[in-house]
Amino acid sequence: MYISQDPDFKIFLPDQLYGKWTCFEEDRNRIPALKARDIIVARNNRNGENITEEEALEANDEKLDKIRTSLRTVLSIVGKCVSEGHYTSVIKHSTSLTWIYNMLRSDYDIQNKGVHFFNILEIKYDPAKHTPVAFYNLYRTIISNNLAKRGDSIKYKNNEVLENDEKFSPMLEDLVLLDAIKEIDTRLPMYVK
Repeated sequence: MYISQDPDFKIFLPDQLYGKWTCFEEDRNRIPALKARDIIVARNNRNGENITEEEALEANDEKLDKIRTSLRTVLSIVGKCVSEGHYTSVIKHSTSLTWIYNMLRSDYDIQNKGVHFFNILEIKYDPAKHTPVAFYNLYRTIISNNLAKRGDSIKYKNNEVLENDEKFSPMLEDLVLLDAIKEIDTRLPMYVK
């Protein structure tokens, strides 16, 4: 969320202009050159002034340096959010945020679609591990992770492609609450009723 709110950082999000970069081992700068859209060309009019070839080269060097610095900052922010064992992978091996997400999903065996939805059956309320609210949030997260995204195809509907992301409806929220409190204590739904 933080990265997406800062204009200097959001350019590294998936599907953005600098959403992919080179790993540190191949290129210490990570981003070899400006994208064509960012290049300032001589004789372009900027604020009513003509830009010389030398000024354009200098402005391009400054912009590229700023983008590289922003990428190092983004990777540092992400690196602080992962385990110590993943820090080096984020800082030195990553080539995109998608690469980082996929690495974490793979390493933690985070699967949230299809047959993995049934992992919800393995979640049991343990008062030593969870508060009721924490258990509810965990339960709701598993359901939330299985909501279909725009572009997903729904097989039981003749492979219909979704035009919009699925969202929690009020009824789905109620059902998640009901299931979660039943998992906490089977008597709880009647008490709440």
